[in-house]
Amino acid sequence: MLLIAGIGMYRLALKANVDEVIAILLALIYLQFGIVAGILRFDFMAWGAALASYAMMQVLYMINDERKPIHWLSLALIMSLIAQVYLLSTIYIACTFVPFAIYALVKT
Repeated sequence: MLLIAGIGMYRLALKANVDEVIAILLALIYLQFGIVAGILRFDFMAWGAALASYAMMQVLYMINDERKPIHWLSLALIMSLIAQVYLLSTIYIACTFVPFAIYALVKT
């Protein structure tokens, strides 16, 4: 789980055009504070937090990709995977998508 979460946060930071050293630091900070508490409690919220960075990559696509702002297949796959793992994380991430989706709609 830590490997999935770390790689996801690192890739998210790189997609947001962050320097590579800072991306590694962000991934380490995310692993230290976001995932460890869920692992210690043995619940599935840690899995939702591990997959959240992959879902947030879809937000970057909505903002940066002017030609095709919504990559529906990757969005559907990650949201269905998160819904299978932990439903509350799906609600949190869907609520996080709303302002960015409105921005992408106005922008296009």
